[in-house]
Amino acid sequence: MNAGATLEEGSGATMSEDEDEPPMLEGALDMGSDGHDMMGFGPLLPTDSERSLMERVRQELKIELKQVKKKAFFELNLKLV
Repeated sequence: MNAGATLEEGSGATMSEDEDEPPMLEGALDMGSDGHDMMGFGPLLPTDSERSLMERVRQELKIELKQVKKKAFFELNLKLV
């Protein structure tokens, strides 16, 4: 309860500011377990350019992982010697 405040003495907010907006659906675009989004638009498929970018990133990560493994292998061998 607001001590000493009357209805007329509110925060000075207008009626539109006092009204609550309808809550946003959180995670409405999240993917369901069957690959469909929750809005019912069907499976979200990547475009050709997105697919190409994902493949390039995958290849770069593969190369980087090989380099990290090779470096770790050589560092381990140097410590054993």
